[in-house]
Amino acid sequence: MTPADLAGFVHEAADYAGHAGKEAALAEFNRKDGAISRGDLYVFAYDYDGTLLAHPHLKEAIGTSLIERTDPFGMKNIRELCDTGRSGGFIVFVWPNPARADRQELKIGYVLPVDDRWWLGSAVYLNEVTGVDSSFPLPSP
Repeated sequence: MTPADLAGFVHEAADYAGHAGKEAALAEFNRKDGAISRGDLYVFAYDYDGTLLAHPHLKEAIGTSLIERTDPFGMKNIRELCDTGRSGGFIVFVWPNPARADRQELKIGYVLPVDDRWWLGSAVYLNEVTGVDSSFPLPSP
């Protein structure tokens, strides 16, 4: 996976949302085996207040504002994703990796605005791009 591949995937999903409409797109983005998903690669969507609109692996949080979610290092990563989503682009943030016992790892994400109400994006763990382990121990209290 290259950053260009990730960006292309998100642009494809944004085009899909533009053609299918918001409700149909969100329903598709919530499916693990949806037409937009590519194996482990999926789309997530939020409004600009940080309310989760679609995520195939966090269905229990849909409709909840995650804007104040703070990673173990103090970054409010959903707030930062929302801010980046206003204009679009890449962002690096920390997220637990369920495939590795929820170890904290760096992810690279690409996000795009759909309109002035919501944005979407996708992300991969940085080791999928670099081949280098991007996990680290939690900071000491």
